[in-house]
Amino acid sequence: MSGIPSNATVTDAKLILNASWWYNNSGGTAVIGTHNKTSEPSSWSSSGVNDDRFRAGWSSKTGSKTIDFSNSIGQEFADGTAKGFAFGPGPSTSKEYYGAFVGAGSSRPVLKLSYKWFS
Repeated sequence: MSGIPSNATVTDAKLILNASWWYNNSGGTAVIGTHNKTSEPSSWSSSGVNDDRFRAGWSSKTGSKTIDFSNSIGQEFADGTAKGFAFGPGPSTSKEYYGAFVGAGSSRPVLKLSYKWFS
């Protein structure tokens, strides 16, 4: 990942997501995984995808949320073994897992990694 020294240790990992809508007015639950793909595939393949690494709930139909996730997943981004996030599939067909996020512009997703580094 650009800007992080190769021998850095991640101490904090956060993902900021802005839900554009959930099926339910009361919100929903994002099922979030990681992937190691270097370009957009022409069709979906679970190869290189680690599903359901963590989950985050929204209590309203829209809105922004800062999600703390494990430093070990953050370290995968710092090391380059994780390249991006994958959303879904949910563990069931419940509408609880049916939503969408803003993908571009000022409300786009933001990954924040804090790290320590000793030269």
